[in-house]
Amino acid sequence: MILKPRKNPADLTPITRLAAKAAAQALEDHDPRIKPPNDILIKGKKVCGILTEKTADGIILGIGLNINIDKFPADLNATSIFGDKETIFKEILRCLKEEYLKYLGVGI
Repeated sequence: MILKPRKNPADLTPITRLAAKAAAQALEDHDPRIKPPNDILIKGKKVCGILTEKTADGIILGIGLNINIDKFPADLNATSIFGDKETIFKEILRCLKEEYLKYLGVGI
């Protein structure tokens, strides 16, 4: 997604952190842990990664989440959550909206 804060920050760390916090909140039933600055782990294995990049149009925010993947290569320290993709996506967006509005200083 493209975020367009009032002021384009010089440092994208706060945006990455708020996205990690939102993703962890959305996955709270799985006991996630944030591995700063941009990974979410479940039982020590990566389930989610977050990338941010500045562009002329704003900030591109990407959240990659492993959903419904049964097996990973043995040398990959990754895991997956299982469930309805649409429901999980909506929950991440709800949490992201809440965290982003806090970042902007706007009440919900």
